[in-house]
Amino acid sequence: MKMILGVILLSVPLSSQANCTLAIENFAFGAYSPASYTPLEAAGNIAVSCDGGVGPDISYTLAINAGSSGSFVSRKMIYGPYALNYNLYLNAARTTIWGDGNVGTGIVVDGYASIAGKNVRNYTVYGRIPVSQAVPPGAYNDSLIVTLTY
Repeated sequence: MKMILGVILLSVPLSSQANCTLAIENFAFGAYSPASYTPLEAAGNIAVSCDGGVGPDISYTLAINAGSSGSFVSRKMIYGPYALNYNLYLNAARTTIWGDGNVGTGIVVDGYASIAGKNVRNYTVYGRIPVSQAVPPGAYNDSLIVTLTY
């Protein structure tokens, strides 16, 4: 929204700006075993696609909200009254939580020189479910909002 306000105030024609969209791959960990000695890990993908003409550089950020738990310390997948802790990370070492840039979380900050046509960048989402969570079998899930700001 800040970008739109800036465009109006600066009278920059909207046609010279990029149009960006997201393609988000559903993220599935697979079967979790409370008896496992290793965390359950998985990876997914977020693709940012921008169409635009030759012009100013395109820069953007990607953030992911805390989900239904409301906390980045440990996101939670829910199955009825039960919760399974997990988190999403920016790096394969799973040391930087992918969040909204607050409370120690990180976001993707990226960009490139605008060229005519479609430009696509892919970002891997790394997930981990910690060990030793005594929960019954079931279909645990969470819904997250990914925000692209450009």
